[in-house]
Amino acid sequence: MTSQRSSFINNKSAGFTLIELIVGLVMIAATASTVFYGISYARAEVRKIAIRERALEELTGYMDYWIALINYGTLSVTDVGGDRRGEEVVIYNPTGDPQEVIIGKIYRESLTRHYSEEFNPSNHPYYFLRCKIVWVDHLAKDEIAEIYLEAKPFSYRP
Repeated sequence: MTSQRSSFINNKSAGFTLIELIVGLVMIAATASTVFYGISYARAEVRKIAIRERALEELTGYMDYWIALINYGTLSVTDVGGDRRGEEVVIYNPTGDPQEVIIGKIYRESLTRHYSEEFNPSNHPYYFLRCKIVWVDHLAKDEIAEIYLEAKPFSYRP
């Protein structure tokens, strides 16, 4: 009996102990969690960039519309006053789910009429057009993001 016992104790097999396996698993789990965190952070940043790009597209289209109105000289008295209430636009809605919708508001300041010294002042007035779009950031719900655009389009009709 003692010979069997001593052979069992002295017989060291090549392999890992339980402690070594647990330490290895903990290291792999820690590495995997940091990789997954990095991937989710990168996805959130890409989504933030896509939302900002979409907001800029909406604002550029809005500015183009108002530049065309100014160029053709078809502004009314109420158009010159600006839009302080804002116009709502959908910036982001990937699935159609109302919970994931990000809505922005486009504002336009009052138009101011100026005259250029380079041209005939009575025939070629220009306007100072300034618009902005505002939305709530999807990562930080209390942070408001905004983009401004400015233009000085000429009116070809006095």
